[in-house]
Amino acid sequence: MPVWKFPFEVFTIDMDLKGVFAGNTLPGWMLILWVIVMGTIVPYMLILKGLKLLSASTSSVMGMAEPVLAGVFAWIWLSETWNFIQLVGGVTVIIGIILADKARSAAH
Repeated sequence: MPVWKFPFEVFTIDMDLKGVFAGNTLPGWMLILWVIVMGTIVPYMLILKGLKLLSASTSSVMGMAEPVLAGVFAWIWLSETWNFIQLVGGVTVIIGIILADKARSAAH
């Protein structure tokens, strides 16, 4: 979206949190700040810390779980639904993580 078309009013209006928190509102600027901090800064810091504590292969295998965990989070908080292909994809990713971890363990 071009900057000149951005709906800047989102910074000043109160927005409903939806899902489990429906009926509760927060100012738009606070929600945007939440996304910046919890969606970018905190994960980046955790990745840096995790790379010090875990091997690169373990970190990458754990990173593959992020889309599945995001789907679970959306299902719980936002009452999203999963269709069949999404469930198959999530299960496939989890099976891939387990197999990759077992292969890595067997190699050591």
